[in-house]
This record gives sequence, C-alpha cells and structure tokens, in this order.
Amino acid sequence: MTTTALRRTTESSAVTPRAWPRLLPGLALSGALAAAGVALGRIGWLQDHGFSALTLAIVLGMLVGNTVYPLVPRLAAASGAGVNVSKQSLLRAMSRSLLNRDR
Repeated sequence: MTTTALRRTTESSAVTPRAWPRLLPGLALSGALAAAGVALGRIGWLQDHGFSALTLAIVLGMLVGNTVYPLVPRLAAASGAGVNVSKQSLLRAMSRSLLNRDR
C-alpha cells in the first residue's frame, strides 16, 4: 500500500464526535458480542480445544451478521455504521495489540 493510500484510509476511518450518536447502537452490539465471546472463552472445554475469546467473538459476529441481520432490517440499519467501525478499526487494533502482547 502506498503512503498516499494509507493516509487516505486513515483519514477516512477517523470517527468525529458528531458521528458518535449514529455509531453507538452498533458499538453496543459489538461490545455485547465481545463480552459473550469473553464469557465463552472462559469455558474450560473451549480453552482446551484452542478457542480464544477473540475467535469466539468473531464467530458470534458472523452468526449474527448472517442470521439476525437479514431477518431484522431495522437492526441492520440502526447498527450498521457502528458495526463497520468495530470490524474495521477496533478489530484491527485488538488483533495488533494481542499479537504484540504475545511477543
């Protein structure tokens, strides 16, 4: 990726204070799925089989995104922007921090 493309991507993903009210429903949904992933990640059997909280949260997000979203269009409309920020910016940041922690 060129420097210009990287700069353009970073600038376009900036979240302004005016956008927060529009993002809150999706961020809350993502937070709930993350909390569920953390709770499931504490189950001994899942730990023994190599399922981390991050993996479980991603799988839960995939399940909700492919089952609930198509059935409840109002949920998708209300939370879409916040979910996009979560899966683009926050997920990347979490992945980076987990990778750096393991080093």
